[in-house]
Amino acid sequence: MDPQIEDTLRQIHGYHGKGTSADEDALFQVHTIAALAALASAPRLMEPVILWERILRPAVIEAEKRIGRPIHKGAPCYNTALCCFLMHDFDGAFQYLMDAHDENQRLGGNPFGILIGKDPLSRKFLIEPLVGNMAPLWASDYKASTGHDLTPDELIDLLDWLSNRPSDAFVILVAFHRVWWAADRRPENRATRLVVFRAVADLLVCLESSIRNFQGTTVTGQLHARMTNMLTADARVIGAFNSLKSFPGGQGETAAALNNAIAETTSRFAAATTESTRAGCACFASYKLRNSLLHLNEESLDVHTNLNLGVRMAGWVLASIRIARRAQEGSLGVLT
Repeated sequence: MDPQIEDTLRQIHGYHGKGTSADEDALFQVHTIAALAALASAPRLMEPVILWERILRPAVIEAEKRIGRPIHKGAPCYNTALCCFLMHDFDGAFQYLMDAHDENQRLGGNPFGILIGKDPLSRKFLIEPLVGNMAPLWASDYKASTGHDLTPDELIDLLDWLSNRPSDAFVILVAFHRVWWAADRRPENRATRLVVFRAVADLLVCLESSIRNFQGTTVTGQLHARMTNMLTADARVIGAFNSLKSFPGGQGETAAALNNAIAETTSRFAAATTESTRAGCACFASYKLRNSLLHLNEESLDVHTNLNLGVRMAGWVLASIRIARRAQEGSLGVLT
């Protein structure tokens, strides 16, 4: 066994519980060193997971029983979550992240900011690469419908807003990474198209969840009632939304109706001359997709068979989240 790991185990076994949280974090410096090395070399990402789960964590559990209280272990939990995320083990990442959440919450700190970019490692490995790769595909539509540039800081701001319900922020970050990896893979095939399609479905669930979260019990009903209530603050945005909802070819929940509605929406988006009209288009597409995806065979839908359209719709859901944030803040009216 590595001498540094052996020394760490000796310190854990000899720990009597009288140190500060900083002292306890320092117990796991060997794990932080291993995680940093692994993050710089993808083939080594599993090493910190094994180090924590099989070697350090059992020793910590034994020490906690001996001293009669928890040892602060936020650092190794967070490090392990980050490594799992980059290995696409999202279930494991979420579980370790929630361990880190509980550790930080005991100290009264921001329990969720560590994964959404408010930590140098998560910004470097999760946020900046995602925005750098997807901005060429999303930034134009995003700016045109929200008035905001799509930057790492912008994504972090939205994830911070979503983290009022931590699962929404995590699921959205995972879904965007899935879209990126599927869109970047060559050759495109049925699997990559399905990955994007299901990621869009996850994004839409979180969009509705975020709207419900800020509206609370002041608004009742399903997504249509909630979204129209949200957009009514600007007559131009709700006007574009309602005009598309009345489009004859898009009525009903058949595959043809959904395909017609999305085609009409993208056409009107391209022809629009204002941010407010394009915001109404993005929100309508999100509403129509959310209302239909669970009822239709995905292989009948253009958003499934056309990878580029699926990727674009993921960007429109992101824009809809920003528009929801604007609505909550009362700033829909600043759109051109």
